[in-house]
Amino acid sequence: MCWGVLAKVVKVEGLYAEVDFGGTRVRALVATEGVEPGDVVIVHAGAIISKVTRDELAENLWVYFELMKVHYEMNGVEPQRARELARRDIAELGKWLGLSDEDVERALASSGT
Repeated sequence: MCWGVLAKVVKVEGLYAEVDFGGTRVRALVATEGVEPGDVVIVHAGAIISKVTRDELAENLWVYFELMKVHYEMNGVEPQRARELARRDIAELGKWLGLSDEDVERALASSGT
């Protein structure tokens, strides 16, 4: 099973890029074309395997919302409060990824959250 993780590209130097995983920075092999600073990418096994567009990010935020909500609920947080905390976390994630508040709200509204 593969596990790709979102990261933001900080800088590119030849075949390698410095990527930021929400505060933790590492060096990753650039294994896809056109990677530039500021891009959001998927990193797997130390390699950047694809770029992620703003539209793709917005379309998939509901997955992260659901994961965060379930995380809170499994740790004893009441469902309504878990929903509020997950929305707050998604807003922060969206900002870090370069999405506007409107993009985040539109993504969550379209998924019924």
